[in-house]
Amino acid sequence: MSLWKSKNESNINDFSYNISHSGEWVVCAVHLFPIGIDVEKVGKLHLDIAERYFTEEENRDLLDKSKDEQLSYFFDLWSRIQISCKCESR
Repeated sequence: MSLWKSKNESNINDFSYNISHSGEWVVCAVHLFPIGIDVEKVGKLHLDIAERYFTEEENRDLLDKSKDEQLSYFFDLWSRIQISCKCESR
């Protein structure tokens, strides 16, 4: 499958794209298959979001981590959820 076609052929349905922004960052991903991308400006820890969207095991792991590790772990998991939802068009 080629993304590039002659002037008489349409290629609008031959690719997927996804855009994300946070703070001053903007990212775009383009692929021939469904794709999701996420960028997050790291801020405060949102335990309410974790409780609502993370699995029980992920929440347990989050709370078991040191305070220094929790923020990074939270945003890693949150970005993965965002990417999955975008890739699946949810």
